[in-house]
Amino acid sequence: MSIYEAFRRAMLGLALTGGLAIFAAVVFIGYCAYTLPLTRPVGEQSPAAIVYATSEGTPFAARGVYRGEKLAADHLPKNLVDAVIAIEDRRFFEHGGLDPRGILRAAWRNLTGSRGTEGGSTITQQLARLTYLSPERTLRRKVQEIMLAFWLESRLSKNEILANYLNAAYFGAGAFGIDAAAHRYFGKKAADLDVSEAAMLAGLIRAPSHLSPSRNPKAAARRMDLVLEAMVETGALDKAKATAARNHPPELAMPPETEPDDNYFLDTAEVEVKRLVGNPPLDLTVTTTFDPRLQDAAEQVVKNWLSGEGAQRHVGQAALIAMAPDGAILAMVGGRDYAQSQFNRATQAHRQPGSLFKVFVYLTALSNGFTPETIMLDQPVDIDGWQPKNYDEQYRGRVTLRTAFAQSLNSVAAQVAQTVGIDKIIATAKSLGMQSELPSVPSLALGSAEVTLMEMTRAIDA
Repeated sequence: MSIYEAFRRAMLGLALTGGLAIFAAVVFIGYCAYTLPLTRPVGEQSPAAIVYATSEGTPFAARGVYRGEKLAADHLPKNLVDAVIAIEDRRFFEHGGLDPRGILRAAWRNLTGSRGTEGGSTITQQLARLTYLSPERTLRRKVQEIMLAFWLESRLSKNEILANYLNAAYFGAGAFGIDAAAHRYFGKKAADLDVSEAAMLAGLIRAPSHLSPSRNPKAAARRMDLVLEAMVETGALDKAKATAARNHPPELAMPPETEPDDNYFLDTAEVEVKRLVGNPPLDLTVTTTFDPRLQDAAEQVVKNWLSGEGAQRHVGQAALIAMAPDGAILAMVGGRDYAQSQFNRATQAHRQPGSLFKVFVYLTALSNGFTPETIMLDQPVDIDGWQPKNYDEQYRGRVTLRTAFAQSLNSVAAQVAQTVGIDKIIATAKSLGMQSELPSVPSLALGSAEVTLMEMTRAIDA
């Protein structure tokens, strides 16, 4: 075979390979175009945000999603626009949806480690991703992102793209959209943000959960400084104003990150809110009876008991409710550690109350002709084969009802229950708020039924 023939065959092979590669690329791009999701997916309605405040009106926790008002394209706050453009897409007003220079700049900075990692996607690409695409990381999604970016650029003005982007972006702490974030973090409208506040919020877009000032204030401050530096580089801000903004960092007007064990109280409050108003369509502020100092004390009491007497008894969990005389719940601990177990042993765990249930036995007796001085005989008893014994297995003979209650004598409580009737005792307990099933059996007098700590506390407090 001549050199010419070998060269010709090699060229034909390369041409065929290239042609097949181009054909495959065209088919793939066509497939991406055919499967473009040009309609916005309808997601589930997110729950409205609820801010929980103490009885004094001080916010201490928040749950749900903040949605705020939508920014109009012709009323975009200048501070915010300058900050977002500087840190996210400097050539936003110049490119047509894709910015090769921005991609190269981001790649260079990521390679050299300058300012940490940086993304190369334009704001238009990010809007396409936020609005139409799933979070999956595939070549098809990236190609569709670019296609959608060009499509958006052809349909919307730059200000409309920017407004839609700011209204859709997530800023951490449950805030979707810039107005929601402004209210969530600073208690003001997006239009009223100053330079430092706008810079901090613009910096959250890249990693909202990690940079949230309520969770990681130092990281949020460092990111704000980076945004201010970028604004100086783009000419949106002079060095003097940037320095002034750094010297007057934003002050948060929001509850801090919830202390983990406070969530036992919050879970219970949330259930009560839904019981009263269902799923609220609007953001709410709910004033509770929560006492932060008493909550801290309650948590410490539980931890101390578990590490002391609880450890000696091989007890792994405990619960505590602090309730005011009017029934207000001031503090609640549902277990050793909420992060490890969200099961609330104060409201969900059913346990035998034991002798504590005798309160209902004696209350029923006093309502049915007994007095504290009524004489009872502390002696062995047999009720259909059930033979309750006193704790010390000793019997004291004739005792008053007052003494029997004070010394928690099981035999007397059982006899009193048989005299007044188990059904009447159940009715008394139910009238005081007991909701668990109470079987009509003799042993009920000594607390054999399983109830929750919340029920017992509320009934005794009634």
